[in-house]
Amino acid sequence: QAHTWWNKHETYYDADMAQIINSAPHPLVVCVGSDSASRALPFSFLLDPKVRLQLVSQPKLPKISENFSDVFLYRPAEALLVRLKKQQTYKLEPVYKYVKNWLGQKESGILLWQLEKS
Repeated sequence: QAHTWWNKHETYYDADMAQIINSAPHPLVVCVGSDSASRALPFSFLLDPKVRLQLVSQPKLPKISENFSDVFLYRPAEALLVRLKKQQTYKLEPVYKYVKNWLGQKESGILLWQLEKS
């Protein structure tokens, strides 16, 4: 039985990312923006009950509690990543990179990032 199928391009990598997040002791997943937040609901069904989701409508990262062992950004917009890199408040580490080769068109990107205080 497959977790996903080739035609589920929007959620194809979610099972792999959920496995990474579920392996953390006390994780927080931050979803910023409407696109990321709308994908968070189906994604949340793959997450363990210990995982906390924080949905944020503003293109700005909220204050994050120190109670979490790992903080992840789920499918963040490029504008948010640029802003976070400029602020240098957090260190951004890529966690899950995808490479898709569909009909000769190669596409890649990072869908899951980990935040650490600088």
